[in-house]
Amino acid sequence: MDLRPQTKTLPDLFLNEDLTKKREDLLYKAHVLRRAGKIQGAWSADGNILIHDLQGKIHKDYELVTANRPERIGGGVAIYVHRCIDFSQRRDLGVFVEGKIESLFIEMKVKRKSLIVGEIYRFPKVDARGKLCNWVEVLAERCPDKGIL
Repeated sequence: MDLRPQTKTLPDLFLNEDLTKKREDLLYKAHVLRRAGKIQGAWSADGNILIHDLQGKIHKDYELVTANRPERIGGGVAIYVHRCIDFSQRRDLGVFVEGKIESLFIEMKVKRKSLIVGEIYRFPKVDARGKLCNWVEVLAERCPDKGIL
């Protein structure tokens, strides 16, 4: 199945090999091309989206919710939510600490109950023993009447 966006106005940039060591450079160059209106989007064969101006084009039945890095290009966390689900992004729960942690949370209604769904990315060099348990405790305190997933 071809997941590339179908557009007649802009070409795509598709990276067909693992270019992990060059990813930052390629990301910056792809970002410049997208800003200049030269390409629609860019991604790599391993599925990591480098530029995601692709709302509704990769998963047409899902909405893409993102929390991008504030200071630089690249990274960030994302959650796809099916369009039939009523949800709101909970920016008050998200945390970003450069080089340590990135997170994104949404609140949705499931059978008339509120549920908090989150994504937490911990950088590989950060020691996480016990930190995730502490994070869940903080969320439980902030949202005592909601389920946490």
